[in-house]
Amino acid sequence: MWRSLFGAFVLLAACSGGSGANTPDTGVMVDTFRPDTAPPPDTTTGMDSQAQPDTFVPEAPLVDTAPRDTAPGEPPMDSTPPVDTAPPEDTVATPDTAPPTDTAPDGPPGCSEAAPCPAGQGCCAGRCLDLQRDVNNCGACGNACPSVASTPSCVAGRCVCGCSASFGDCDGTCANGCEVNLATSAAHCGACGRACVVARGTPRCVGSVCQVAACDEGFGDCDMLAANGCEGDLRADNARCGACATRCGPGERCAAGRCERDCRRVGAVACEAGSVCDFTDGQCRAPGALCLLAGEFRACGMQSCGPGTTCDPESNRCVAFTGCRGLSCDASGRCYGTDCPCRRPAGTCSTASLEALNRADFLGSGSEGAFGFDLDDACNAYIATLVSGPDFVRRLAPSGALTVWRSVTNLNMGEVAVQRRPEGAYGGAATSEVAFAYICCSSCGCESTNPQGVGHVDMASSTAPLPVVIPATTTAGMGPFGVYYADTGPYGLAVSAAADFYVGNVRANGDYFRYDTSARSVRPIATLPARVHASTAYDLQQMLVAVEGGDLYLVSNTGGDPPRRLGSPRPLGSEVVSVRRDPFTGRFYAGLRDRRLVSFAPDATDVQLVAMLPSPGRISLSADGWIYVLNVFRGSRFSEVTRYPLPATR
Repeated sequence: MWRSLFGAFVLLAACSGGSGANTPDTGVMVDTFRPDTAPPPDTTTGMDSQAQPDTFVPEAPLVDTAPRDTAPGEPPMDSTPPVDTAPPEDTVATPDTAPPTDTAPDGPPGCSEAAPCPAGQGCCAGRCLDLQRDVNNCGACGNACPSVASTPSCVAGRCVCGCSASFGDCDGTCANGCEVNLATSAAHCGACGRACVVARGTPRCVGSVCQVAACDEGFGDCDMLAANGCEGDLRADNARCGACATRCGPGERCAAGRCERDCRRVGAVACEAGSVCDFTDGQCRAPGALCLLAGEFRACGMQSCGPGTTCDPESNRCVAFTGCRGLSCDASGRCYGTDCPCRRPAGTCSTASLEALNRADFLGSGSEGAFGFDLDDACNAYIATLVSGPDFVRRLAPSGALTVWRSVTNLNMGEVAVQRRPEGAYGGAATSEVAFAYICCSSCGCESTNPQGVGHVDMASSTAPLPVVIPATTTAGMGPFGVYYADTGPYGLAVSAAADFYVGNVRANGDYFRYDTSARSVRPIATLPARVHASTAYDLQQMLVAVEGGDLYLVSNTGGDPPRRLGSPRPLGSEVVSVRRDPFTGRFYAGLRDRRLVSFAPDATDVQLVAMLPSPGRISLSADGWIYVLNVFRGSRFSEVTRYPLPATR
């Protein structure tokens, strides 16, 4: 079109009087174009190129054929536009940099191997397309970028997924688009690779936040925090047993998701205030309840011994004790007694009658006679005498048969002690180790340069003398009887279940010695703050020792630990003459200088009056359920045996 305009401009110039070379001034341009001559090449290169009108040769004669209502120089409405559509010479040519549309061809049709597309384009179905940017033909003809949850684009011939909100291309493969819903995927919750993990449970993702979907059997999400998973162990947690809101009560323990009432078990909830655990059946009861078996646990090697048990120092293991016939130990080594009857078992033997026990041939007669007293597992009764002249150890069998052992010479005797075995609490073997004490004072006219010490009875012979096995130096005190010739020498004689002898005041008041009957060796194991008055086995590991003034101490059998005071100062309120432990109830019984016979708990509390005695006495407990008391200094009779029943139940 612009060439037509240019031709019109030249025509108007000629009509206005302009001249041109070799052209007559006729008002009509003469076509000098030679049909067989090609037009000159277009050498226009830019804005600074000038047209050469004086040498321009029009392509065809310009004949004004437009209708009268058409502007001069414009083609008629139905005429075909010229083929040459190049811009005019004064227009700047700008390179085409705009990206092609997704579907419009980038080049002219008709591409083929003979007519390839420009560089960077590809021939797709006869059209040249930009394979570097076309999302429908990205990198290859027909390779459409996916639009699954994304707005795709083609960059350098590769599909790039622009993911929609809450979706992600987590596998890095745009071919399947943004395949993950980050709002609901537990493996990619909120971001690719951010997996939900629930300890002991199953996770889920809700709104791009990890939550607990379900817990494994026996566990619960009790704090509602997904970070620590199903933290509640509903199988064994007393605070959430079977369900997060279920708490086990006092004396209960969670086992297999159920609260079971057994305060004996490890991990059980403590009994409520004012009650204690009864180890007979695992129920919480008030202190002092009938048949109660309660107490603390004490270390014993790799075990811990509780109520109804004690530690055997030889095996360093717990054994049944205090009336229990069996033993229960859990995997941690925590033990307690089982088969602990409420009623005292009937004894398998019976001690001789009171009439027989008070016979003159057994106790003596007049103002001199029996001063020490004890019983063995077979219900045999033993006494040691305090008489003028040679003294005796005598044994009276349940049948009434009497056996007598004579001292080596004229030496006053103080105590006699007999071995008692735990398994013989209600009757047992007749063979026992028996010890006695020589206590002759320095001014008593005794016929010996060594008037004090401990002797050992030879049970195999009734004719053998009673030799000293623990020599003692002279010691004296003012108790427990307040009689100068009776309160001297070794005191607190006891024989343990292991058959060892224990006695105090051997070399000085307050010392405490052990005699090993097997090795026949003597050694001190403790030093107490005052003269020893009485002692007995506390359990298989310790001795209970009463000293002048009335204090009680626990002493290790081996001397491994220092003495430990039991209870408050002077817990029984008087000097202790003798003391023994009841193997059925675990309580102790003591005869006191003020004539009281009392019982007390193993911790030296709960002191109860049993009886008022005729005089201060030495006591022993029989297998047939009686407390026997040798009441000494009974006037003209000197001594007398009385008895009192032991409790029938715990």
